[in-house]
Amino acid sequence: MIGFYFRESNARSQVCQAKLKGLLDKRKIEYRDIVDESTFCSCDDIDLLIVFGGDGSVLRASKIGCGEKPIVAINTGNVGFLTSYEEDNIEQLVEDIVNHKLTFVKRRFMQVECDNITYYALNDAVIAKNYAKDPISECIKLSLKINDELVDKYVADGLILSTPTGSTAYAISAGGPIMAPNVNAFVAAPICAHSLHSRPIVYSADCTAVVKILPESKECALYIDGKLEHNILPDTHVKFKNSDKFVKICDNHGKFFSRLSEKLIKWTNNSFQEN
Repeated sequence: MIGFYFRESNARSQVCQAKLKGLLDKRKIEYRDIVDESTFCSCDDIDLLIVFGGDGSVLRASKIGCGEKPIVAINTGNVGFLTSYEEDNIEQLVEDIVNHKLTFVKRRFMQVECDNITYYALNDAVIAKNYAKDPISECIKLSLKINDELVDKYVADGLILSTPTGSTAYAISAGGPIMAPNVNAFVAAPICAHSLHSRPIVYSADCTAVVKILPESKECALYIDGKLEHNILPDTHVKFKNSDKFVKICDNHGKFFSRLSEKLIKWTNNSFQEN
């Protein structure tokens, strides 16, 4: 059984999934829709998850079944670093499904622990000021330790802890490096730090990082893959470490660096495209 994950508000996804359904009907391949998060708990019958959208849709879909459902993503969003097919080659996708030619790679989650609650981030975890609690524009105050060794204290808009998968997302906008997906490392990237020496740091994913919200800081918020998950009070510790959970994402290209160049050029062009 194939599951279709898409946003009903995305017109391109609607058109694309309707076309794909027609192709699957001709092959007598069963499928069903998984439209929103309310259906995440009932996916035991799904063998393959086809995601329509951009990287945000892939991130949300990766949480289905705790990452146990292999994902094939069709780009109906903007850039699509995590997608393998475009809207104009879904016929090839059907052929690859029928002929068992889909190639999957494992992407590891980062495990984030806060107030005895565990979260899993495929891209990144971000600690930022909780503007819902305090609308005044003011920096937060954090400290970062890696394996109990103090790395830095930050007066900043926030701090990004990124996986290699997420290194081409928010972290790159904060000046972080691009990491190949198979690199066993994380990035800690401060957001607009009020210090000339605070710079993004790459460290081994075998290490444990702990961010402390300093007592004199404003209340913070924890975002996991772009979604607000937790309000954090001052004097709270947030732990980051490698997870034993993976998600399998289709990668029928297999050429990371050439694809990276292609996507970065597209990203730049989209950013400056006139309305």
